[in-house]
Amino acid sequence: MSHDNCYGAQGYFSCDCDKRLIAEIDRTYALMKPGRERITASVVKAFFWLNAQRC
Repeated sequence: MSHDNCYGAQGYFSCDCDKRLIAEIDRTYALMKPGRERITASVVKAFFWLNAQRC
């Protein structure tokens, strides 16, 4: 949700917002449930990591 709020404040496709989301996923990954939650987080992270390469 904070990623959505960041986009709202800084505009869509904000590199800073995407980098913050990646850092948040890294920070909380160990707390996530194995399976679907971690897989989803990994896919989201990969998408935004690729998107952040343009920054």
